[in-house]
Amino acid sequence: MMYRSLATNYFYTNKITRCLECYEIAIEELPKIEINKRVFFWCELADIYYREYMLDKAEKKYKNIDDLVNIYKDCLDNNTMFYYYYWKGIMLLRTKYRIAKEHFEKALDYATKKFEKAGAISNMGLASARLKRYKDALEYYEKALTYPDETNLSPMVVTYNNMADVYRNMKDYENAQKYLELALEANEKQYNLTYHLACIQTKLEIQVSLGNKVLYKEYHKILLSTKGKNVDKTSVVFRIKRYIENVSYNKACLKNLSNVLIELSEASDSDPLSAD
Repeated sequence: MMYRSLATNYFYTNKITRCLECYEIAIEELPKIEINKRVFFWCELADIYYREYMLDKAEKKYKNIDDLVNIYKDCLDNNTMFYYYYWKGIMLLRTKYRIAKEHFEKALDYATKKFEKAGAISNMGLASARLKRYKDALEYYEKALTYPDETNLSPMVVTYNNMADVYRNMKDYENAQKYLELALEANEKQYNLTYHLACIQTKLEIQVSLGNKVLYKEYHKILLSTKGKNVDKTSVVFRIKRYIENVSYNKACLKNLSNVLIELSEASDSDPLSAD
């Protein structure tokens, strides 16, 4: 537990190499009888690999975790099973939307806290949105909002921001702006830099859709503010890719973005941030 605590501290202070080393030691030192902790620690480690854009390592870890879960499923508690399905679902959301949705449905079966239920349902909505089933996505998002949890507002922030994005895709810009403001307001109560960056990008994309094409400097500024701080790198890279698609017409914007990415990569403790 001491090494796991150290790993968590290193993660939140953006010392990723040390974080990963401590997790490996924590798992190695666990008694074999502690199967719930072993599976949970491995899930945490796999999730960090994913967040840090070490996708091959994340997938490899989950293959090992799958074997453990298949062997010890009857011995695993609700908390372990929830995060196994939830975090693996997050990874699968990159490309395998239907399978990811199935994982969130299974995670929901094991959810005991409001924010867990909200997170699982909201991600079911995100999987639907990526399949361009926008009506289904909005229904999931509305359902996720029925589980408010003042101790953890992250699902609410993400849900509001995702709703804004769905309405933008539906060209309903009035509702897009309405839900974006709700996302920003909720994030101010429990500030998270990764979520704020996501909201700023949604704001930019709404404005681009409305014909305002000069807000990219605000996005670049918030990107640079992540330097040396803990952010979900996979989420940032995904959004940069989508961002490039929306501003490909603007050479000055892309040149400035290139300089921003170089500066961030030079400050990175793990794999360089890249939009390739």
